[in-house]
Amino acid sequence: MSGGASGRLLELILEEVRERGAITFARFLELALYHPEHGYYISGRQRIGPEGDYYTSADVSPLFGATLGRQVVEMWELLGRPGRFTVVEYGAGRGLLAADLLGWAGGARPDFFACLDYVIVEISPSLRSLQRSALRRLPVRWARAEDLHPRSLVGCTLSNEVADAMPFHRVRQTSGGLAELWVTERRGRLAEEPGPLSGERIAEYLEGQGVGLAEGQVAEVCLEAPEWMRSQVRILERGYSLVIDYGSTTRELYGPAHPEGTLACYHRHRLSRDPFEHVG
Repeated sequence: MSGGASGRLLELILEEVRERGAITFARFLELALYHPEHGYYISGRQRIGPEGDYYTSADVSPLFGATLGRQVVEMWELLGRPGRFTVVEYGAGRGLLAADLLGWAGGARPDFFACLDYVIVEISPSLRSLQRSALRRLPVRWARAEDLHPRSLVGCTLSNEVADAMPFHRVRQTSGGLAELWVTERRGRLAEEPGPLSGERIAEYLEGQGVGLAEGQVAEVCLEAPEWMRSQVRILERGYSLVIDYGSTTRELYGPAHPEGTLACYHRHRLSRDPFEHVG
């Protein structure tokens, strides 16, 4: 574990474990990713690109943004070409997707561009700063999710590689039933240990998806995802919700190909399966 902000984050997590006892993996991720000062997505360290930990499609080519621009124009046309069409992008990273989509629309479809209201919902102060710099000459505004009222927009919600960054619980199927994998301390380090489920919603989620795990199999359960999707649909009077991410069907995600689940960690573009290495 390196020093500095990431070392302080680890200390804070260990302090909470010592005070409260074991915490859920979802709580661990909430702190590791979104702690208001040291969380991975909140702190100002470089995360995306060659000096960071991973790339997104928008980092590779402007064609991705242009392709999405064509899709959004089709949505606009299907809705009858409203005079105001709002695109709400959640988690806009460095602002590259917005820049590429708007840049394409301004050149290729000025009729659509004139109607476009582009809104970014971004919880990271450091990323908002990067976005403002990258998009300073483009018609973009920023808003908090709670300021977007129900049935207030005609347009679409958009997110790229956001859904997989939400805190989730980890469970393992045992001979005695479903156990949750809690985060605890062992010899001064974070470690996992099985225990009872933290709530009935975890089992209900899997049952609702028709999931039956094999004995010994580990899986993830993101209880935040359904409400996050509902919140996007809720703000639309008319429109679409476009969520882009890597994934598979329920049968594949919870099938025999993933006996240890699908948790993946990236540090300096290298894949790891250890969530307690390089925390934050």
